[in-house]
Amino acid sequence: MELHDGRRRPKGNRDDVLKAYVMSAIADDYEDFQEISTVTTRWASEDGLQFDRKEILIALGKLIQSGDAQCYLLSPHPPHTSLAEYSESRVEEVWFMLTTKGIWELSRLDAQ
Repeated sequence: MELHDGRRRPKGNRDDVLKAYVMSAIADDYEDFQEISTVTTRWASEDGLQFDRKEILIALGKLIQSGDAQCYLLSPHPPHTSLAEYSESRVEEVWFMLTTKGIWELSRLDAQ
């Protein structure tokens, strides 16, 4: 990936670029879908691309299926985090974060 305004611009086909955007959005903290969508849409626009909600949902689902990301319920009471089952119908209720495998995969993409 090349640097673009302080961040790395993903390379590859449209699906690869979207995957890198979504992975980057959830790489270092729990994020809700609204934040993932906002950040992904902004980065895509800066790079002259456009993705809709459904495309972002599909990319997120693929990351969860591959083990690169997980879905969580967050709570102010212990335990503060618990794994949740991913479902597009529950996307507004849960939070997302990369797994160790996903962090390694994003580092690999970044090195290409």
